[in-house]
Amino acid sequence: MAADSLGYLIYKETCANKTAPLELIELLGIGSNGGILLGDRLLDDLYFEEYPLQIDWLKGDLSVYAREPDHLGSGLFEVGKVSTHPFNEKRIVALKQLIAEDVEDGGKRCEVGDSLAIFSEPSLFENVHSLYKAKSFDKALYAALQLKSIYPNNSYLSQMIGQVLWQVALTKKSGEFDRFFNRWTYSYSEELRLVSNLVRNIDSEQAMYLSYHFMKHSGNFEIHDRSHYELLSELCKAMGKKAEHKQLRQRYKVMFSESL
Repeated sequence: MAADSLGYLIYKETCANKTAPLELIELLGIGSNGGILLGDRLLDDLYFEEYPLQIDWLKGDLSVYAREPDHLGSGLFEVGKVSTHPFNEKRIVALKQLIAEDVEDGGKRCEVGDSLAIFSEPSLFENVHSLYKAKSFDKALYAALQLKSIYPNNSYLSQMIGQVLWQVALTKKSGEFDRFFNRWTYSYSEELRLVSNLVRNIDSEQAMYLSYHFMKHSGNFEIHDRSHYELLSELCKAMGKKAEHKQLRQRYKVMFSESL
């Protein structure tokens, strides 16, 4: 509750929405009771009639990595889980009291300041990029797919989803994948675990084909985005699709007046 009070004070003094901490705690409470999640619909963008997702690709890891390591102690591995944020109702009551007292004292009710709002959306996209650069491919794919459900026509997200799958294909082919992949999934949400299972289970060729079908889909390929041509060109070359690669290069030259 002390942390809640401090958070409230920071929001208030920076002219941000001072009810935000209250809303976040209420949201946390919803999450602990199930909430409304995308579930396996998160993977809708990766389903193609000509190359459908396979059930085996989504099977969970039955090893010790998928289970919580109780023998290592409860405190260390509980950080960030819903169970570490108890007494939500008491916290909500306390914060409501703070807000009420502030209003009684003539405190100014502030809306979200521009200085904070301008960072909120870019930070979500930067998170995708950071996870990708860190080679956390399952988390990067998960974050990109979630954002794509909000911004379905975003060219950058399409590029990142295709690029992540392509990198999964390359690192699996080179044998480097296990160096980057985090198999400890016991603390993952159900949705993240689903994506992580997919990334872990598919082989190099399957990841490449998924990336290819995703990028060539009309709903994902942006004809004005050079990076889309470049990625699809790499995929076509790797898959030996010479005619399609030639056609892609011709389209690129017409669009950008230079060679791919």
